[in-house]
Amino acid sequence: MHHDWISYARDELSNNRPIVLVTVAEVAGSAPRGAGACLAVGIDNVCGNIGGGNLEYSAIERSRQLMQTAGRQGFELEQVALGPSLGQCCGGNVTLAYEVLGGDDLLWLDGACAAEPGHLILSEFSASDGRRTILCGRAEARDLAVALGTDAAAADAAPCQLIRGASADRFILVRNAAEVLPLVVLFGAGHVGKALVHILAELPLRVLWIDTRPEMFASTSSSNVEQRASAIPESDVWQAPPGASYLVMTHDHGLDQEICAAVLKRGDFAFLGLIGSKTKRQRFMKEFRSRGLDSKVLDRLTCPIGVAGISGKRPESIAVAVAAQLLQVLEGRHATSAQTSDVDT
Repeated sequence: MHHDWISYARDELSNNRPIVLVTVAEVAGSAPRGAGACLAVGIDNVCGNIGGGNLEYSAIERSRQLMQTAGRQGFELEQVALGPSLGQCCGGNVTLAYEVLGGDDLLWLDGACAAEPGHLILSEFSASDGRRTILCGRAEARDLAVALGTDAAAADAAPCQLIRGASADRFILVRNAAEVLPLVVLFGAGHVGKALVHILAELPLRVLWIDTRPEMFASTSSSNVEQRASAIPESDVWQAPPGASYLVMTHDHGLDQEICAAVLKRGDFAFLGLIGSKTKRQRFMKEFRSRGLDSKVLDRLTCPIGVAGISGKRPESIAVAVAAQLLQVLEGRHATSAQTSDVDT
């Protein structure tokens, strides 16, 4: 899995069109995007985003100035106070890193497109030597951090870290080349499934879309979505990694029941949402209890699904409500994990 801006930058450079990569290198206080957000700026288009508004507008303008004035290995840092400089209500401060990319960057961009989680994009810059960017592992990043006279542990930071060297004109920018995206297993390619997969495809998720009827799948150009025709969908539950989320909305209540039973037996899911009424939930729960499934796990079955307050029954309305609820759950788990990791031991 790769970021869209990487493919965009590679394609533009392959056609001898200049690219400036803008990265949010540091954040202090409130800002539209966190460290690691990237924007690839081309001559007449952009890909990615660093938060929109005046910050992004001014970054695009500066990038296109650099296309005209900077050398092929150009690199620039810009400190931006969002309130005083741009009139944005966030009020925080960000450091933007601008990198003018050239043909020499195609090698690491090719690697980044196929990178697995754990690989890093590392840009080294000095006023005398210019810039070089490589795709590397964490051990190599630590070695370079030591060579620059910095804390080697900083190279393990994620998703982005600006590491300053012993001299003011030397530093490295370390970014994740690939991230582990949460997996959502969507069972059902009916009206709601089709509407929902279009929303999920635009989110930072991996989607495995399963149905017994291959002719029901809708076309999608998203690399985040994998379609799978399965004669026994409940068996696919056991192939998913721990921590996956499951959305169950097939054309058959009996099939829904067997899929949910498999997920509940595993117990290691982030979210299990079943489309249907309260009556459907009651019937399923009675059956699951008769099978001896753990009551604490059963309580984690969400049915009906979708955030409260959206009563529309159109597939598109249901899909929006379900996607919003899924994001609430996943972001809540991420926040809890971050808080836990911040506790001193």
